[in-house]
Amino acid sequence: MRKLLVMVWLAIAVSGCKKDSEIEKFNEVVQGTWALQSNKIEYYDSGNKEYQETFSGNGTFQEVTFHGNLTAQFMVHDGTLLSSGYNMSDINGKRYVEFFNIAVFEAQGFEIAASSPSAMTWTKNYVNIQYENKETGEIKVSPNAVLTLQLAKK
Repeated sequence: MRKLLVMVWLAIAVSGCKKDSEIEKFNEVVQGTWALQSNKIEYYDSGNKEYQETFSGNGTFQEVTFHGNLTAQFMVHDGTLLSSGYNMSDINGKRYVEFFNIAVFEAQGFEIAASSPSAMTWTKNYVNIQYENKETGEIKVSPNAVLTLQLAKK
């Protein structure tokens, strides 16, 4: 019985270390500077896309630099640098990044929906978000919206 308990404990310890080491390896891959390539938000109602908006200019950041000490710096369009600690996590097979002192589009956490050594896609889901349809000027509330940020490593 004691041997069985030791084996179960070792299996749990090894699987926990594996997940931590995968996040640590991923954190090493993302270190460096990433330029924002595009950002858009799509608004949905009952699963159907109602409207899409692409952001540019002062409301966005130009680039983000991830450092090895779990800090990140965002450069906004006027050249200002904003710093924050961050955390990477893996929840149910999905990777996430959370910033502690900075909100991007009123969000501090993003799912890393896709990644390679040279490109990353961040997404954030919003519920009951208000927006203005730029074509009609109408203010609407969307039950679901998805923000997508595309980044490329410099």
